[in-house]
Amino acid sequence: MKLKTIASAIGGDCRGQGDTEIHSLASVAMAGPNQLTFVAQSRFLRHLAGSRAEAVILREDDLTEWDGSAIVCAD
Repeated sequence: MKLKTIASAIGGDCRGQGDTEIHSLASVAMAGPNQLTFVAQSRFLRHLAGSRAEAVILREDDLTEWDGSAIVCAD
């Protein structure tokens, strides 16, 4: 499924490569290529530095902590 399709389904805003194919969801530590992860609280942002996730679901305020594609959600 495309990242932009997932973003639309969950009411988020897709940032970056919306046409990227996402195959599954994984934890920040375990995520790799074509996998989506999420950070629900700012205190876990430090774990993104070593993540190989294709994209991350996070809040607008936390977007500066991730250089890759993302889905920005309010909650």
